[in-house]
Formats: sequence, structure tokens, C-alpha cells
Amino acid sequence: MAWIVCTRGADKGLQLELTKESYNMGRAPDCDLQIVDQRASRYHCKLMMLRNRLYVEDLDSTNGIKFKGKKVRGKKLKLKEGEAFSIGSDIFEFTKTHDVYREATEGLMSDFGKKSNKSMVEQTFSDAVSVQKEGKEKRNRFGFLSFLFGGKE
Repeated sequence: MAWIVCTRGADKGLQLELTKESYNMGRAPDCDLQIVDQRASRYHCKLMMLRNRLYVEDLDSTNGIKFKGKKVRGKKLKLKEGEAFSIGSDIFEFTKTHDVYREATEGLMSDFGKKSNKSMVEQTFSDAVSVQKEGKEKRNRFGFLSFLFGGKE
């Protein structure tokens, strides 16, 4: 089955299994895929699955969508698996291998609604810094031990 997954931005972790022929994306509450990025229009774009391919059509949104580095407004684009488009700071990737994203988003989604986006980003950054420091400390300890006992670092 195919999926659309937000991999970066205010809506990181947002995901939708593409089981219908078409979906509306935007800030409006009645959109199939509601996004929070303020640069998105209420009805920003339409996703269409036709013959196992994903098409994205900008609905003449204010800011358009970005695809392969170019801003696109009012046009329909065909995406291949692995390709992405962006709306504001959000990057949405078309994938058929959802399991790759599941592990990365489980922790983020478990905090959804309990923490603000800002606090989740701060926690993620803090976790990354502590893991990086732990790795350096281990290398430094082993490097020092190797030096003491004549081994190679």
C-alpha cells in the first residue's frame, strides 16, 4: 500500500495511508489530511492515486507547493515512489515502504497532544546531543585505555 508521510516541518510524523482515489490537503478542518503550517492554504492541494501512481495538484493556493526545487502553482505533478514535495516548512514523501517511517514517528506521535511542537523539538535536540556526548566519552575512555596499554585507538 502507498503512504504520504511528513518527514520534516511543523507536521513531522503526520502520515496517511492512501486507500482512496483522492484526498484534500490543507488547514481546513474538513480536509482529509489537515496540516498546521501557517503557509498552507485552507484547501492547498489535492492528492490523487491513479494506477498505483501519486499525483499532486495545487489548488491555486497562495504559496503553491515546491517540487524538485521549483515553486509550482495550479498544476498537477506526478510523483514516483521516494519523491517529495513541500508546503511551507513541511516535506511530504510518497512511499510504499511505510515500515521505514513507523519506527521514526512512533515516539513523536506518542507525545502528540501532550506536548507542544516546540517542546518536542527541544527534547529531540536534547536527546541527540546527549547521545553524541556519550559516544565521544566512550571513544575518549577507550582511546585513553588504548594509550595506557599500548593498543591502537
